[in-house]
Amino acid sequence: MKQSFLMNKVRHAAIWGSVCAVISMSVAAVAARHVAWQMGHAPVKTQWAAAVGPQHAWVHYPRPQMRRQQWKNLNGLWSCCVTPRKKAAPGAFHRKILVPYPYQSALSGVMKRLGPKEKLWYQRSFSIPAAWRGKQILLHIGAANWKSRVFVNGTLAGTHTGGYTPFTYNITKQLKSTGRQTVRISVWDPEGEKIEPRGKQVLHPHGMFFTECSGIWGTVWLEPVGKTSIAHLVITPHLKKQTLDVRVIFRGSAAGCSVGAVAHIGAAVAASAVAAPGKTLALHIAHPRPWSPRSPYLYQLIVEILRHGKPVDVVQSYFAMRSISVGPGTNGHTEVLLNGKPLFERGTLYQGYWPDGLYTPPTDRAIKFDILAAKKMGFNMFRVHQIVEPLRFYYWADRLGILLWQDMPAAWAPKAGTSKAAISREILSSRHWWPANGPQTAAEKREYRHELLAMIRDLRNDPSVVVWTLFNEGWGEHNTPQLVKLINKTDPSRLVDDASGWFDKGVGNIIDTHHYPQPESRKPTATRAAISGEFGGFGRNYIRGHEWAALRPGPQILTTAQALARYRLFWKEAYQLRRTKGISAAVYTELMDQEQELGGLMTFDRAVVKLPIRQIRRATLGHFKR
Repeated sequence: MKQSFLMNKVRHAAIWGSVCAVISMSVAAVAARHVAWQMGHAPVKTQWAAAVGPQHAWVHYPRPQMRRQQWKNLNGLWSCCVTPRKKAAPGAFHRKILVPYPYQSALSGVMKRLGPKEKLWYQRSFSIPAAWRGKQILLHIGAANWKSRVFVNGTLAGTHTGGYTPFTYNITKQLKSTGRQTVRISVWDPEGEKIEPRGKQVLHPHGMFFTECSGIWGTVWLEPVGKTSIAHLVITPHLKKQTLDVRVIFRGSAAGCSVGAVAHIGAAVAASAVAAPGKTLALHIAHPRPWSPRSPYLYQLIVEILRHGKPVDVVQSYFAMRSISVGPGTNGHTEVLLNGKPLFERGTLYQGYWPDGLYTPPTDRAIKFDILAAKKMGFNMFRVHQIVEPLRFYYWADRLGILLWQDMPAAWAPKAGTSKAAISREILSSRHWWPANGPQTAAEKREYRHELLAMIRDLRNDPSVVVWTLFNEGWGEHNTPQLVKLINKTDPSRLVDDASGWFDKGVGNIIDTHHYPQPESRKPTATRAAISGEFGGFGRNYIRGHEWAALRPGPQILTTAQALARYRLFWKEAYQLRRTKGISAAVYTELMDQEQELGGLMTFDRAVVKLPIRQIRRATLGHFKR
């Protein structure tokens, strides 16, 4: 009996142990499911989404025009939580999010709405490589919408406002001497509660307004530098003079330093120069090879800071020899001149949204696909519309050769309590609705100016960017003449489109007309070129299985033959405007569908080209004979 009793106890203990093990495994499995990343269920997704995961979330060096050898990518799975906006610290970080995809995107793994009364928190730990000991450590954030606060090991590293451009903190003083480090980032997205640059983002997507993109949506990364380093480069080519100006913006003390730059054609040295800090390096580029969409030639550039003849910082960059100007062109009309010659810019509106990543392209290859697809269709220009892309987008535009007219995202907010139906009615009935909902206070205008200058600072070295478009159709338009002067002073090497459509103030270099569906334009003046800045907006507007979830077929579904005939007709009219009025560019709406917009030549998921691509190309290039 004693033995039997003992055996029963052993048997019961074994059974109980097995039960506990099963329970423990189940709890672990539930916990794993709770924290693991899984792509959200987007209505449609691109072919590149399958390549994205915690170990494969934007692995490429994020700043192609100022590359250093050492860096550490912090993209991947972060912990996140949402608190009330005014809460100073988060509670438990109850879920995972894949950085750098917006909170609302499928690729983030969250795909939830975030209101203006909420604050989003991120957290992760990292280690500093031993080889970086003694270096200054920079934390870079590619983009975070809109107001962010960054804490390292519990200490505030900095606060930033602006949803579209990179920002950097020196976190050396916040780091522990050894062990794991913790970074915590809070982001508040006002989304209609205040007036800030926001482009087409809205809390409730409808019509031509799309899903908001809150939180971190650009690569987060670390970089070691010395106490003196290069903060920014200002690269300005002068094609006629055959010179390249390079100005180095220092971080840290410049005492005892000089700066040097070497330009390369392949492995051969094309030019070099040395100058004192604060002075512009002038490199003579003999027999320059001009950059153009047909021949996007890039020179390589190495820039370094030397102290007593020894390098203390070195970055790799690139540049192109190209000019953009306004002057006499075809038949005596004032035109936009690329490298001193007229070039008809065959453009398409590029709004840059992705069904799986929203503001963030799923992968680097996805960016390349869009540009190559546009070039195959005969386009040589994008109007980058109401968004600022990641820096690698501009790298591919530079390398593959497509001209960019870059919009400044509009600052606006709906009237308090205005329904989305009422907003649509206001837009259609009164063109004065937009300016009334733009920046009103001095603080709002300062913020717009701050973000405008940040955009120019970060993109001004890209040869593909040839025009800054200040306002679109009066959206939040204010102080236009003063802002045009500011842009001209900041970057005199490019043209300015003061108002793309509607409220032209007679300043800048471009007269820009929006007209749907067929193209239309005013005539150029002695000092300003004219373009048809938007036309089109039709297409085979319903491709079953490739539409955004909320969409339904429009009242008129064009056949392939009908849509192609209309596309050919409108480009024929655009070329007629070039002959009769001397327009410099025409911008077709648009390259691909965007959420509720169905006027693209491709579907939103980039899976279907709606018309025969060879016929699209022939019409875009002006070949109308059968």
